[in-house]
Amino acid sequence: MGRIFFAGLLTVLPVVATVYFMVWLIGVAERVFGRPLQWLVPDGYQTGMGIVIAIAIVFGVGILMREYFFARLFRRAERALLAVPLVRSVYGALRDMLGLFASHKEPSLEVVALTLPGT
Repeated sequence: MGRIFFAGLLTVLPVVATVYFMVWLIGVAERVFGRPLQWLVPDGYQTGMGIVIAIAIVFGVGILMREYFFARLFRRAERALLAVPLVRSVYGALRDMLGLFASHKEPSLEVVALTLPGT
């Protein structure tokens, strides 16, 4: 009985934590980017516009990072951040953690299906 509960907990907990994190992240994006937008466009503001602006900014930064000049500028700024002891601890840890997620690759479903016994 305890094993069944533990298996269910290990299944449900990551899903609940992921949903909670995504709701939190969307709320933060709406507050951070929506408030200035409400000030700029008080009559035409709709809930969710802050999220759209956040996505557009992230996409724009991604496009800029493909350009040599901006990538080099970012590396210089990153070196400057890493020179500050407290900032280095926090920024370095976050960068390393996000690097783990970025390099983690799931096998495709076709490969998994081919390697399952009896398929």
